[in-house]
Amino acid sequence: RLTHSSQLRIALAESDMVTAATAASALAADTNLQTEDIDALLDFAHRQGDHARVIALATKASPSIGNRRATAFAQLVTSGPEAALQTITAGDDASVFAREIAELHLLQDAVQPAQFALANSGISLTEPMGEAYIARLGMRVQGPGAYEQPISKLALWHPQLSAAQAAIGELLEQQGNRVGAAARYKLALAQDALMWPLQYRLAKLENTNAMAKPSGTGN
Repeated sequence: RLTHSSQLRIALAESDMVTAATAASALAADTNLQTEDIDALLDFAHRQGDHARVIALATKASPSIGNRRATAFAQLVTSGPEAALQTITAGDDASVFAREIAELHLLQDAVQPAQFALANSGISLTEPMGEAYIARLGMRVQGPGAYEQPISKLALWHPQLSAAQAAIGELLEQQGNRVGAAARYKLALAQDALMWPLQYRLAKLENTNAMAKPSGTGN
């Protein structure tokens, strides 16, 4: 067990997923798994996108920040934002996940809970990131028209700001530009790992875009 567990951890650290798969298969067959073994198996399942496996392993894994995020992501993909919120807010350390909690609430257009989470995040509302979140909240109350100009400026002047890219993605989505919105969500996800809840919105957009593609267009 120790050998397979070590092999898996080293392979994961080196992003060697072929070796990791072999070690994970051997380790999973052991009947005397320890918490650290389960943590490694959960990490492997998360990287492989095996969401059902992540959720199953989470009941015996350690309550680490990484495990909570991986489990919440798996639940988001399989069950939706509410299930992910239950996991990510289960502990006494909600401030650690404040931005992620806000993003999950934004998926449900829950403005007030998102505001509370942002207040707990320490983000200054007078800085560009805070301005981006104000615009995203405002769109949900007043519609996109009032925020089109400030959101466009934020995305233009702060292209590396994930919240600004998410904001213009939401703006484009409300305007019916699904392809443009998907591109902005992908950019926000690439810029900031804490934006993982956007994967839920992106997946829905990509499914819609695929269904809307005319037949006979190939790839």
